[in-house]
Amino acid sequence: MPTVTEFLRQLLKQGRLAQADMLDVLAVYEEIRYAPSEAAKIRGQLNRSEAVALIVARDGWACRYCDTQLTDATAHVDHIHPVSRLGTNDPDNLCLACQPCNLSKGAKTVTEWRAQQ
Repeated sequence: MPTVTEFLRQLLKQGRLAQADMLDVLAVYEEIRYAPSEAAKIRGQLNRSEAVALIVARDGWACRYCDTQLTDATAHVDHIHPVSRLGTNDPDNLCLACQPCNLSKGAKTVTEWRAQQ
């Protein structure tokens, strides 16, 4: 499982993240660790790669629902509270999920989805 820095370096090598953005993500990560209220102001300005980096930093490379180990290639980003139900794209409402969990959950809330299993 890569660290936040390793993950950001992978994105950088793949051309999916600029050097300046990498530094911004690391700065936001530090803000979240040490000053959550200040970081909330910054989070709304993140692009997808930056948001994923924060989610990985927070949750690691495991599916939120079944703990399956994930990679950059296998991870899906899931809305914990579906956008169709007024969920947001804020990193606090996003998590990593494996494909089977994400696709079976669909637009259900976690409670509804678990009740159907």
